Amino acid sequence: MVIKSLLDTDLYKFTMMQVVLHHFPAAQVEYRYKCRTQGVNLRPYLDEIRQEIRDLCQLRCSTEELA
Repeated sequence: MVIKSLLDTDLYKFTMMQVVLHHFPAAQVEYRYKCRTQGVNLRPYLDEIRQEIRDLCQLRCSTEELA
């Protein structure tokens, strides 16, 4: 697992998700990743990336992180 803590993720993503949640609670949304580095092919790593996303969905803040 690459991301081991929710604190290692991007604050921008959290704030955008909060906006959607609070202003449009019934909305169905889809987020997409765009690699801005030209010439980089991530397709060979797609299975590993999907696993990392599944692992990320299981993360919770620890008591120490919340404090």
